[in-house]
Amino acid sequence: MSETLVQYLIYLGIFLCVIMIVEGIYYLAFASRFGDKAVNRRLQLLKQGGDSREVLENLRRAPTGGEGGGGFRIFKIADLSELIAQAGLVLSPGRVIGIMVAMGIAAALLFLALVPGPPKWAAPVVGLLVGGGLPIAFLRFLRTQRIKKLSAQLPDALDLMVRSLRAGHPMNAALSLVAREMPDPIGSEVGIVVDEMTYGLGFREALENLRARVPAPDLHYFVVTINIQSGTGGNLAEVLENLSNVIRARYQMFAKIRALSAEGRISATILSVIPFLVLAAVWVTTPNYYASVIDDPALPVIAAIAMGLLLTAIGVMWKMVNFKF
Repeated sequence: MSETLVQYLIYLGIFLCVIMIVEGIYYLAFASRFGDKAVNRRLQLLKQGGDSREVLENLRRAPTGGEGGGGFRIFKIADLSELIAQAGLVLSPGRVIGIMVAMGIAAALLFLALVPGPPKWAAPVVGLLVGGGLPIAFLRFLRTQRIKKLSAQLPDALDLMVRSLRAGHPMNAALSLVAREMPDPIGSEVGIVVDEMTYGLGFREALENLRARVPAPDLHYFVVTINIQSGTGGNLAEVLENLSNVIRARYQMFAKIRALSAEGRISATILSVIPFLVLAAVWVTTPNYYASVIDDPALPVIAAIAMGLLLTAIGVMWKMVNFKF
């Protein structure tokens, strides 16, 4: 097979993989935000004529929470499905795996096409890192942002529930009001609780499923408060109002901390990116700089040690400038 034909096949493979990557980016970043101007995704699906039970099963994934396994649970299909749901996306694990494979192949082929004379082990490693690492990191980022947004919405949702309870409505009606009036993510998540209770699940069980489905500390406080109050009695509206004030004050405190640590995060970002930019610049401007050692058998070991030390330093920097809510 001629060298020209091999090059054309590489370009064709890159083209096909890029199409799948664009589709993946569309579904991951944009598809869930388009559609009717409903308050939240649950109401949008109901407005489109979906059956309430089908909508419930479409939005809800089996809450595994902290049960089972441990270890590398993310590589299980069930845990990947849970990660997708916690990221706020309605995608099948098979489609996400297909996107990961396409990204890995595209990265490997692009590496072969752009890098002159790479070692045999480099292209599969690049494909594995890009295809296996970037989508999972992106889903984890979406999950983190969604949980932060839900935590920020929780005080307003609690205030809405307090007003409903003081107007004489039961707790179920207060939750239904939150599901109708609040945007995503808390609107759809509370709507799932309401639907679960509608189809026969107990109040406590539905709240426990919510806590397992959305690992937000503030939501944990809310569920514990409801469980304690339902067992001991008392003024639920007053308890929820106090909880709302505590969560809002706590959120404001951490927002102030993030503002004060912004300079450290920017410095950590710059220091994390500079080594990779320097490596890319040297490789592009002076491709023969590493030519004398590219086939040296010690290169993979040295590169792995250097990368491990670099990633350790980056991790330590980010631990120093990031504070958990």
